[in-house]
Amino acid sequence: MLRKLAWLITALAVLVVYAQVLEAPFFWDDRALIVESTRLDLGRLGELFGEAFWSQQEAGDVRVYYRPLTLLSFAVDKALHGSNPAGYHLTNVALHVAASLCLLALLRRYRAGVVGSLLAALGWALHPRLTEAVAWISGRTDVLAGLFVLAALVVQRPGRLGRSALAAVLLALGLLSKESALAGVVAVTTLELWPRHGVPLAARARGAAPPLLALGLYWALRSVALGGAPPASEPPLVLTGLERASASFGAVGYYASMLLVPWTPRLQLGELWDVPRGYVLAGLAVVTGLVALGLRHRRRWRRAGWGLVAGLALAGTSWLLVLHLVRIPIQVVAADRFLYLPLAGLALAMGRHLRRPRRTAHRWQLALGLLLLSFVGATWLRVSDTTSEVRLWTKTYRQVSPTNPLPATELGNVYFRAGLYAEATELYRAATEHAAARSQRRTPLSNYGNGLDALGRYEEAQAVLDPLCHSTQLAKPCLDAGLTALHRLDLESAERLLQRALARSPGYPDAVAALERVQRVQEARQRATEASGAPSERLAQDFELLSWSGRRLEALRLADASLRAPETPAALRLAMLEYWVRFGHPLELEGKLTAWGEVPPALAGLAAERARIARELQASWTQP
Repeated sequence: MLRKLAWLITALAVLVVYAQVLEAPFFWDDRALIVESTRLDLGRLGELFGEAFWSQQEAGDVRVYYRPLTLLSFAVDKALHGSNPAGYHLTNVALHVAASLCLLALLRRYRAGVVGSLLAALGWALHPRLTEAVAWISGRTDVLAGLFVLAALVVQRPGRLGRSALAAVLLALGLLSKESALAGVVAVTTLELWPRHGVPLAARARGAAPPLLALGLYWALRSVALGGAPPASEPPLVLTGLERASASFGAVGYYASMLLVPWTPRLQLGELWDVPRGYVLAGLAVVTGLVALGLRHRRRWRRAGWGLVAGLALAGTSWLLVLHLVRIPIQVVAADRFLYLPLAGLALAMGRHLRRPRRTAHRWQLALGLLLLSFVGATWLRVSDTTSEVRLWTKTYRQVSPTNPLPATELGNVYFRAGLYAEATELYRAATEHAAARSQRRTPLSNYGNGLDALGRYEEAQAVLDPLCHSTQLAKPCLDAGLTALHRLDLESAERLLQRALARSPGYPDAVAALERVQRVQEARQRATEASGAPSERLAQDFELLSWSGRRLEALRLADASLRAPETPAALRLAMLEYWVRFGHPLELEGKLTAWGEVPPALAGLAAERARIARELQASWTQP
């Protein structure tokens, strides 16, 4: 009975523990990849396979990432669910369920026993360190790649060419999801080439050909797609040989500690420019121990079971890819989501060892069951964190060293989007001042300038943003500087800076829209100088000039005074109400709306939601 129920138990356990993720919002890279992206259109399917994963230069070295299948999955979700994040999260959970069932199938094949297979599959499926990959929509890259790799191992049968070809197709899909699927190519190829009694090397090599062919075709497609990608937005962090060795051993130390203490997942682990010596020494000890263990048992390798071979090949290769042995465009030493395939490999390698003599089975199963229960609790709490962007980034901000500016920047973005510009600007300032690496300062510094601009401190903002425009080849800093010049009503400078943004990124939609605003402001100023109509007409022209030029504080003050006056025309009154609800301070909205009288239900609902988010943020801001 348990043999049949194991599949249902595994699927239901994942669904129950991750159910609350359906309440989670888009966060972090989700905004650039999904919310703000204009590429996720099923009508341009071919184009998705001919371009880099990132379309924004400021996202990093876009020439490194080629993941068209992940983009396609986002496009399908967007067609089905639009801007509702619950649908995207449901897809992630469904993919993780499928991957968990594939792992269970492999463990059963490698004779881990019914109970042992179930406990191992559940331990992997509910591991707290994998929460980042499953509960973060953009973490789908790891889940998709992991699913296709595990599925390839499920269909493969060493020595059967048809099965090897099918596995190669699945591996190609994995590579098109994320580069880490290379570990699956190594695992499948190793199984095909592994010595088998009476099978010559030439016959084994034929079985290894399909996955290697899939890798070659993927590499060719990737080279064509990324050949025209823009260069890196910033010079890469260059490490000396000693620094790279320190980073590599430090990464091993971090991953070892993550295995030993799996209950405390975090978004940011270590800083590449300052790896703690303790982690370096721990990593060196782990590598030395593994080499010694391998040499001691080298004669047993020819008799190793398929599960051990596949598991070690999968875990070892996927770990090597993220140990900074070669440059990868991330600035942290380790990441929870990178454990998705390595932990699956370890589970497979342990397969046959999960069987225990009957006299000790009960104690062993009880120990694994208690460990699994602890995983359920830790994962449940972590998934709960992801349901609130405020809670997630506040916790990360307090856990991570101030010299890593990302948590402060992302938390500042949450405050900025909520309209709490003073708090956001303070976080951006702190991120800029404390950032240890120069390459990490540009984004928080740019955001700091935008925060000053939102506070009406235009001269200070211009002093921050203009040098950024001139010191990089990116379009975004020039756009920001141009908008600040527009807010200052320096239309000549605004047009020059925006044209520079367009020169760097032809057709840049935000810059095109900003230039149209400049034209609207010029026309509004002209009408204001020629105005001779009724007071209500002049009031409308003044409000139009202030709102289109982005002088938010002045526009809000004018709207507040006008909304209190009963003679304000109804159409202008509605426009001012909408402006206040969108751009006014969220904690002032409820009082303002009460003073102004009747408000349309849709605007009242939006104001209430903004006020709710602001109160949550304010409460978080004042907590120690």
